[in-house]
Amino acid sequence: MDEDSGFFDAHGQLVENHTSAPELIHQSAGGWSLLYRFDKGGRFRVYKALKPEYRGKQPYESLLRKEFEIGYALSHPNICEVYGFCFLPELGNAIEMEWIDGRTLTSLLEQGVPAQDLSEKLIGQLCDALEYLHNRQVIHRDIKPSNIIVTGEGEVYLLDMNAAKWYEPDSSDDSRHIGTWHYAAPEQAGYGLKASSAKSDIYALGVLMNVMLTGDVPKQKQAPEPYWGVIEKCISLEADARYNAKELSDVLEKISRRGKDNA
Repeated sequence: MDEDSGFFDAHGQLVENHTSAPELIHQSAGGWSLLYRFDKGGRFRVYKALKPEYRGKQPYESLLRKEFEIGYALSHPNICEVYGFCFLPELGNAIEMEWIDGRTLTSLLEQGVPAQDLSEKLIGQLCDALEYLHNRQVIHRDIKPSNIIVTGEGEVYLLDMNAAKWYEPDSSDDSRHIGTWHYAAPEQAGYGLKASSAKSDIYALGVLMNVMLTGDVPKQKQAPEPYWGVIEKCISLEADARYNAKELSDVLEKISRRGKDNA
């Protein structure tokens, strides 16, 4: 155990002491969670907790614990790090996470379409993060701009494992109607017989690529070639027809290299 100040409650959970009051930094409008920032020994930490009306209630406590267990098992430079699960007197059970000094991709896109080289860099990092997740049998299931933070140095961090799950490639067991409109793959909305899979994340990334390159979703505006051909494959209605994360990364790298050679 580290030597950060704290004590254990009757249930064996670490109870944190902090030198600053909790600062609310985000609350999901239709969801069950809140994000707070604390100064912990001179370093900021983010704590994800349940809204007051959901604390102590199942299945919300179980969802929070599941999100912690998935996030804690991950270690990747483009995925927000999870440090622990604790009890805070002010907030109840909470997930302690890395504080990332940046802004959401949503905020970045509000200023317009990013430069193409920045978009290529960010998408490449997301491909790496998804390849890492999928190799560990984890699917995110909610890739979208508000779940991505971009730092001032142009580094990407994937957040929020709320909808994530461990999966078996041949399993038909699934939770339908999870994800976000426009970004959720057809199988996440209950269309077809297939369960959500790693290819569901690729669908969302394809939509996100189009948004980053054009400012809109594919049905409203199409990215220029050769990117549209890649995006079209990512958002195929048939999951098996989509790239996997490594294939997508390789294709995008070739396009970028070709563009630089022709510049």
